[in-house]
Amino acid sequence: MSGARVAATVSSVLLAWALAGCGGPAHVGPEREAVWTAQELARLVTERVSGVRSFYDIDAGLRAGVFPLGARVFIEGQDRLRVQVMNPLSGDEVARMVLSDGEFLALDLRKNKGFRGDAAAVLAEKVPDIEIPPEALSPMKLFFPSFVARSGEESAMLVGRSGYVAEFWKPGVGPTVQVEVDAWSLTPVAMKLFRAGDVVLSIAWSGLTWCADDAVVVPFEVALTFPGPRKTVRISLSKPKINKPIEPRAFRLQEPPGVDVEEVGARAGGTDASGENAE
Repeated sequence: MSGARVAATVSSVLLAWALAGCGGPAHVGPEREAVWTAQELARLVTERVSGVRSFYDIDAGLRAGVFPLGARVFIEGQDRLRVQVMNPLSGDEVARMVLSDGEFLALDLRKNKGFRGDAAAVLAEKVPDIEIPPEALSPMKLFFPSFVARSGEESAMLVGRSGYVAEFWKPGVGPTVQVEVDAWSLTPVAMKLFRAGDVVLSIAWSGLTWCADDAVVVPFEVALTFPGPRKTVRISLSKPKINKPIEPRAFRLQEPPGVDVEEVGARAGGTDASGENAE
């Protein structure tokens, strides 16, 4: 991929900002130092959220299609996630997804069915129309986004009035990541992940909020768009708790009694019983 093509790509993003009259998000949190290279931008963005170890919100919102739902979201480290989908009227749990150390459990509690197994195998078999790059499987990056400059990749960056646009690519292959970062707080506000030159996942973060107690900016709204099947999932936070203890049982891969679970691929180990409330 030529430098001219990269420059044209990132320039088009900044031009779109200008034509839309978008000045970027209001200043949130303390101002960060100016950045002049994509590699340095990646390092500082990652450093900004390096102290976050756990996160949960038991009154979040979830929308995947027309009807809004409630959600309880729990994240610990880089590979543990639990999402409970709630009926906003009755408060009943209707679906559950748990990712723990590479193993994945998904339950439809209305039909008392689900599946469990290696995360990559489950995604490939059960949702083949959605391609999720391995780097997007880190749950913490959903609300505390970061990116890295990998060995062998080249990069380019443009500095705008209110943000940076950086793109990384593999010579002879094409782009791997394109990211827009708020210049004031060094918080990513949009990211595109590529595979073989095509966008496979777009993520947008908005509602940036400064959490003074934890000295970190948190996006209160996240939208994930999968271009292939043209599906978008939106998550909105209510009162997130950062670096607060989460009970280990929250990430156990155990279904409630009476739920029929299909095993997909090889599993790494056994499971333990789990309560309904993971807080």
